[in-house]
Amino acid sequence: MKIPDHLKIFLSGSLISIGGNLIFGFLNYFTRRTMAVTLSEVQYGCFYGVFALISIILVFLDLGVTDAGTVLISENPGRRKTIYFTLWKWKAAVGCLCTVILLCFSPLISQTYLHGQGMLMMVFLAIYTAFQALNGTFISYTMGRKQYQIKSLFQIIKAIFVLVMVWFFSPIYGAAGAALGYLLATIIIEPCHIGWVCKHESGTKMESFDKDLAKRTFSLIGAVAAITSIQALILHMNSLMLMVLQGSKSTAVFNIAAPITQLILSFLVFANVFLPLAVDMVRQKDYIKLRRYAFGFLAVSIVLLPLVFLVIKYSGEFLITFLFKASYAKEAATPLLLLMLGFMLYSFGSFMTQILVAMQKLKALLWISGLTVLVNLILNYVLIVKYDVVGAAAATALSYLFFSALAFLFFCRHTNSKPENAAL
Repeated sequence: MKIPDHLKIFLSGSLISIGGNLIFGFLNYFTRRTMAVTLSEVQYGCFYGVFALISIILVFLDLGVTDAGTVLISENPGRRKTIYFTLWKWKAAVGCLCTVILLCFSPLISQTYLHGQGMLMMVFLAIYTAFQALNGTFISYTMGRKQYQIKSLFQIIKAIFVLVMVWFFSPIYGAAGAALGYLLATIIIEPCHIGWVCKHESGTKMESFDKDLAKRTFSLIGAVAAITSIQALILHMNSLMLMVLQGSKSTAVFNIAAPITQLILSFLVFANVFLPLAVDMVRQKDYIKLRRYAFGFLAVSIVLLPLVFLVIKYSGEFLITFLFKASYAKEAATPLLLLMLGFMLYSFGSFMTQILVAMQKLKALLWISGLTVLVNLILNYVLIVKYDVVGAAAATALSYLFFSALAFLFFCRHTNSKPENAAL
């Protein structure tokens, strides 16, 4: 039986991304372990408290450009160079402006949010924001061209730079050294991104970003910006609110469980791989294939959830002790279990997001995301106050369950009305 071309691309892209994410996950783990061992619990918690804040700012700065750029480059293969550099210039401008603002407010953030600590760390991460903002344009380029192996390769190279520099600087300068490591790695990798694009688009002329392309860009960016910003709030809100409500020690415990979750679930990368394929299927009005992928991913998630629960329930403390330190084992075990289940649900919700973006159901996705972030804020506040780190993890898992269910139900309702599905 011949495998359809779209399925070949999806499977090969997924396997490449899985391999890349596993390597990236291990490098990220070693970076965090280096910091957990060399930094005090307070310094480690402060770093990830600030990093959560910077991550939220970066998603708001992205303005939906990364996902929109993936769709634009997939739709306009002859204008990839124009799209890449136009979006790059825009991100450079907003990134620099944000960095200036953060530098102005760094003393205030250090005194209030960090309780008088981490001023130099804050300065380095403020500058890091400008360079990291550029990273999404290269992701758009490689994902739009279905060059999954190149995206993974550059992510791994950057992660190696981060690990080496954090390993070198954090024992000397503490949390400020870790921040310096992230900054330098981000500065080094960006010329490599530009060089790769220039080399592979050398035969393409730069054109003007005409009205039609600009209109399409803003139609995608408007809703996608709000959706991705809202989803990023859910992803990083727990560390932010833990820092505010419980302090740096609770934030440190949470960020022991989080990298283990990301490492173990590195294979759940299907959503990012699927976006350009979903765009092709929607263009062809092939909703039968879309439904098969959606229901297939749902079936896999339902099978994996109880397996993940049993494995982590009985091995969580061992994993934490083995990968980090025994002193974190008891406190981080339950958050690890809840985060594992939550990120499984996040992966399914992210998969449905890509389908709805490809179908241009952005208003519905915006409403779903808005309701989810409201639920997440309420759950985070109530559960963190009562259950501390466990409450933060529980809020994350319940929020992703809420989002995934709403997104899937909307997709089913919409595609059931399509005449192309009569054969189902």
